Amino acid sequence: MVAQWGYAMDKLGATAWEKPEGTSTFSAQMASEKTQDRIDAEVGKIVEKAYAQCKELLVANRALLDEVTRVLMEDETIDTKTLMALVKSHGNPEWVAKCDKKSLDPEYIEKMMGLVGPAGAAALESA
Repeated sequence: MVAQWGYAMDKLGATAWEKPEGTSTFSAQMASEKTQDRIDAEVGKIVEKAYAQCKELLVANRALLDEVTRVLMEDETIDTKTLMALVKSHGNPEWVAKCDKKSLDPEYIEKMMGLVGPAGAAALESA
């Protein structure tokens, strides 16, 4: 993300520091050691931020996770309709309020999950 797509453009500039295939032991070095250290630092910041956001989301929705766990322990499976009902009833109210109404609609989710290829992309745009 940082080395190919400029996720740290403000720190490293609009330069691709890595080929789309990535790097390996045998590929040419695309950046100096100092620049590679800067890239690593920016990647670390992204990972730390993502970890914090995930942890916050999981902690805020602990009741939902516990209820999903209970249902899965009893039934071993869970369908979309049941999961969305659990999200609405056990999810953190502030988090649920921020969700797009479509993203909580079981029929919409099942429709999107069943779509493949260009037809799926077109349907998502028109939905």
